[in-house]
Amino acid sequence: MRRWWWVSVVAGGLLVFALHFRPWEGGLLEDWETGNQWAQHGWGALPDSMRIYHTGRPLHFLLYYFGLWLANGSFVGGYLMLGLVAAGQFAAVLWALRPVSGSRWLSLGIALLIGLNPLWGVGYVLRFFPSQVMTLALFVSAGLLIRYARSGRWPFLLGSALVQLYGLLTYQAAAVVWIVAAVALALAVGAGWRRTVLAGAVSLACSAAVAAYSFAIAPLINPSSYETVSRELGGGSIVGPVTAVRQLLGTIIGQLPYVLLAIVLLVVLAAVLHLTGSIRTRQAWLIVGLALGSPLAGLAYINTMFWLSDAERVANTTSLTIAIALLVWAIGSTGRHPRLELIAAGAGVAGSIALVGVAIANWAGYAAVQQRVLAIVEPAVREATGDETVVVVDHSGVLGDMYTLLSAFHLTQATQLTFGDPTEDVLCTSDEVPVRHFLPACGDLEIDGEPADFAAMTPAGGGDIPGGRIDVYIAR
Repeated sequence: MRRWWWVSVVAGGLLVFALHFRPWEGGLLEDWETGNQWAQHGWGALPDSMRIYHTGRPLHFLLYYFGLWLANGSFVGGYLMLGLVAAGQFAAVLWALRPVSGSRWLSLGIALLIGLNPLWGVGYVLRFFPSQVMTLALFVSAGLLIRYARSGRWPFLLGSALVQLYGLLTYQAAAVVWIVAAVALALAVGAGWRRTVLAGAVSLACSAAVAAYSFAIAPLINPSSYETVSRELGGGSIVGPVTAVRQLLGTIIGQLPYVLLAIVLLVVLAAVLHLTGSIRTRQAWLIVGLALGSPLAGLAYINTMFWLSDAERVANTTSLTIAIALLVWAIGSTGRHPRLELIAAGAGVAGSIALVGVAIANWAGYAAVQQRVLAIVEPAVREATGDETVVVVDHSGVLGDMYTLLSAFHLTQATQLTFGDPTEDVLCTSDEVPVRHFLPACGDLEIDGEPADFAAMTPAGGGDIPGGRIDVYIAR
């Protein structure tokens, strides 16, 4: 039996790694710019990133750049780190639950559920790699918090605080989740009130310190920091708590029905487990409270309405809170009905794999569009010289969306990184296409401040892309 356990652990880790490791898809959105920064400056791009843009989250790109260094700037390195960090989350959950779970098979199922993270599909692309690093730190910290709550030994609490600071200085989204996790896990393992209060207070202090630095001090150091820009996009001021809660609930209900369903199912599961004697009363109520309160973890985004209405970010914090509830499940299991619990966990894993498959197919579709566009424009990019510009006319209405070359800047970054050519590219949507996303209509296009004259441009080919066709010109 022990042999099959270790086979299952290795298989689970490899599954999580493999689903995240997809370097053939290339980059999306900011990934092209990040790759170019590394190609031009190597490790020198890291302090520039800290100083110019990520002042409020200085460790944002640290592990990502390490992956680029390993792979000589290739996306293989980024995806390698993404896969390793995701597999690390799986391993961290197993380690965290080891001293408190009565069933290692239930722990394995929960670790798979958390490692797959089906409620947050953007975790499978490089764009949110820093958040995955933060998530890994969260579960390492959870393991240390559990050990502190059981033993009262302060090195565990200190280690948890240091890991929390590292995670939040990489990405701040879990600032509220961490505080909730500290209190919930201490209560779940039956720690006394002093340990529970101290664990919560230390976590609160860490989150407050990072929030003060990121949202108050960093903007003074750098007025163009990411947090400042995002606040301006969201209206220029911190959102009031009542408005923030309303917006979070609106985002969950209006944009994330599958997350809402997961919350309902988790509450039902807690009730069933409690009524069958499979879980203790305290832990059952903790699960219900964490599930119902999970949307409020998005209060970490109170800095700007822009984030509170972003489904990708709200799904992140909500799913992490649900993951903490799953840890409480393992802690509170009585072991009376192991088959029932394994069936529930197995059903969750099966559903998770299905949701992950949908997410990966979605990203593969975006990647196919980008790769096809790059293949079509390559001859024109290589032919253009000097200050000539490659102009791409989209007749499909597909381009210009968030993950389909959002703007001319992103196409230029992609061609520069892919072909090593500095030619500037311009994107526009044909006038007859009703859906333009974020691209200008070709009739309104300007090049170097002058109206684009397509009659004077040199046709440079074209081709079909998923959803339609693009034509390519060179503006000389």
